[in-house]
Amino acid sequence: MRLIRYAHACVRLESAAGVLVFDPSGFAGPEALTGADVVLVSHGHFDHVDPDLLRTAGAGLRVWAPAPVVAELPDLGGRASVVGPGETFDAAGYRVRTYGGTHARVHPHLLPDPAVPFVPNVGYLVDGVYHPGDALVAPDAPVRTLLLPVSGPWLKVAEAVDFARAVGAERTVPIHDAINSELGNQVVDRTLRALLPDTDYRRLAPGESIEL
Repeated sequence: MRLIRYAHACVRLESAAGVLVFDPSGFAGPEALTGADVVLVSHGHFDHVDPDLLRTAGAGLRVWAPAPVVAELPDLGGRASVVGPGETFDAAGYRVRTYGGTHARVHPHLLPDPAVPFVPNVGYLVDGVYHPGDALVAPDAPVRTLLLPVSGPWLKVAEAVDFARAVGAERTVPIHDAINSELGNQVVDRTLRALLPDTDYRRLAPGESIEL
């Protein structure tokens, strides 16, 4: 299986089974969806999904996403399915398990009304590759490759370190870093490599790939 990293949180898996894409936002561009069979969306924030990209992708594309995202895709009809945590399903030959529930809190003042729900967020474990979206929920199954968020208004590096240690993946690929400068990513990488000695930590540039 081949893993290709695109910008920010978008990652593509290619195998004999088919092509699966996590979180294709406008940051990644339409090329991330070329020939894709399946899209898994963690949540509806603009840096994780672009509904217009999904509408213009191939006619055979299937999408799994939380309910608010699917509600924006009525023209996909039965090709867009609502998914939540605690589910298991097959998608284009891939075995998918879901985790999570809600997006990590950015700041309490963003939700002054306790009756307002948090944004739904689903993490996906696909054939040993785990994409958590914007929440640090460790799966209850072995993870070979962790797609690790390393930056964001809801996250600090120390939390990313603790999450990666809790997951205990063989390989860690940093994602969710669009707000960092190149120097900022160098600082993050040095810190994570020093504090995560038991994982193969690999930064992939957009478009770069590895074989799993």
